Amino acid sequence: MKKKLSKKEYITLTISIIVIIGALSIILSVNFSRNTPYPVVLIHDTTISDAGTGSFLVNISVLAMNSELIFNGSFFLSPQVAFIKVNSSLPLSIPDGEMKQILITGSFSLSIEYTLTLFFIARESTISNIVVFTPSNEF
Repeated sequence: MKKKLSKKEYITLTISIIVIIGALSIILSVNFSRNTPYPVVLIHDTTISDAGTGSFLVNISVLAMNSELIFNGSFFLSPQVAFIKVNSSLPLSIPDGEMKQILITGSFSLSIEYTLTLFFIARESTISNIVVFTPSNEF
């Protein structure tokens, strides 16, 4: 004959099942996140050329690793300049493992070090990388 569970045993069994399912979901989510590599944006090369009329063209080679990157023109420049423009078609998609160029023209001054932070969308996150450059007359 089957034994009927008491109310206390039923509650204990239900709580035990909920705890086991919760623990398994935490373990699985941690393991899956460890197996998914983080997206990386690698600045491969930066060249500066005179664009005429007191402007310089900064050509930045960007390599996407572990995820497709989207550059929608978001950046931060320090120190700021009077004129700056992204010349690349936006949004710029950089497939995983591929390299693309980001072209930026600005009224940069000679011999001043600039720090340009570029922002990219990777999966559902925003990642960034920094480019430091100093325009000069030596091309």
